[in-house]
Amino acid sequence: AAETLLSGGGREVPKFADMCTFLASRALNVGAGGMLETLHSQATGLKEVDPVLPDLLSGFSQHDIARAMSFLLNLAEKEGLHSVADELFGASPPLAKKPRLSAEAAHAVDAPSSTAVDPILAFLVLLDYLMIDAVRGSSVAMTEAVADGMPSLELSLRCLLLASALASAQASLLSDIVGRAELVLFGASHGKVVGSLFREGGSAANRSRRLGARVVGILCKQHAERYSDSVLWLDKLQVELESPAGSARRSGAVLSICELLREDTCGPASRTLCEKVLAMLMPGAEEDTAVLASTCDGLRRVSEKRSLIWEVLGSAGKQEFLDRLYGLSKPVVGLGDTKEAELGAGSPEAL
Repeated sequence: AAETLLSGGGREVPKFADMCTFLASRALNVGAGGMLETLHSQATGLKEVDPVLPDLLSGFSQHDIARAMSFLLNLAEKEGLHSVADELFGASPPLAKKPRLSAEAAHAVDAPSSTAVDPILAFLVLLDYLMIDAVRGSSVAMTEAVADGMPSLELSLRCLLLASALASAQASLLSDIVGRAELVLFGASHGKVVGSLFREGGSAANRSRRLGARVVGILCKQHAERYSDSVLWLDKLQVELESPAGSARRSGAVLSICELLREDTCGPASRTLCEKVLAMLMPGAEEDTAVLASTCDGLRRVSEKRSLIWEVLGSAGKQEFLDRLYGLSKPVVGLGDTKEAELGAGSPEAL
């Protein structure tokens, strides 16, 4: 009924916060310790070599949770809580509206009572059931559509972006979101599963990698605002950037580092990191079309918010860089729908 109201633009569509708590209370068996204890116990289960979560209540399946999370994502976008562009290969979307919750939900977040359920907590607890296939490294998480034509990995990453935006004012939840993002993007510490940022694959893997890099960017920015002594995941990303040419690990690292540069979270290291990324476009450095596309896309994302690239290139290097981009645009094949949007085929001036 709520989906019908939302698709029809009706005025009686339930609030995002209300639907989070409603769905969680119907689908999950929350113990006496409440939603927060459930969230932490589920995090422990996800980190196991064979990730496991408690059974859903009778009548609910993993498919139902996927449908519910897709509905919540659409509901949040309708309320202006957050926006994730459907088109990841073209120009970036305008900045999302400032995250907000209804007055009642905001009050429950700021001053929770013994009976109030934090809607963000409820959202995260439900999200675990959506992303468990991705944490397990299952191929169906990347290829099999579960809701609105999206596989569970892509839907999970979109929900992580939403959760990050909603929890921006709640430092207590940041570590919970970071932990879940780390499992999906980088893989668990036991090393049995390759994270989605570095997984080989075709267009689905490339799409998820770009969305995952945006998750890295927003979480690193929030982490830096609270803990200015370090940049989350930067050391690992620099190691992966030195992976063999043509590897998916290199693509994931360059996209993520560019998101860090875009958000200006790397401080004095920004210039050196930008130089490393730019060097990947120079002749002889990289020949793989997917990695070249990731590098171009990442640099485009940086240039939308900062003039760092021009500062690093200097007056002498700008023309050489533009000529190189123009040269890359002509012979590139096999990128499908990413070629025209990312590398273009126009004049050097247009590039």
